Amino acid sequence: CIESLLTMQILDGMADDGKRGSTKRECLAQGVGNVISGFTGGIGGCALLGQSIINMQSGGGASRLSGVSMALFLAVGIVA
Repeated sequence: CIESLLTMQILDGMADDGKRGSTKRECLAQGVGNVISGFTGGIGGCALLGQSIINMQSGGGASRLSGVSMALFLAVGIVA
């Protein structure tokens, strides 16, 4: 959770939109995701700093679609 919070702080500093991420929502969502991952035989994890910065610099960091598409591409790559 600490890495995700630090990543969110860095990305908040890079974004010029004046919005701040919710640390409470971030920790809650990561906790729920890691518990569900454990129940399905997966390994819990957190956000990658490099991937998040590249996403922000390429202009895709403003929407949730970029995160969802990255998750889907990663899942396809793992399953295939």
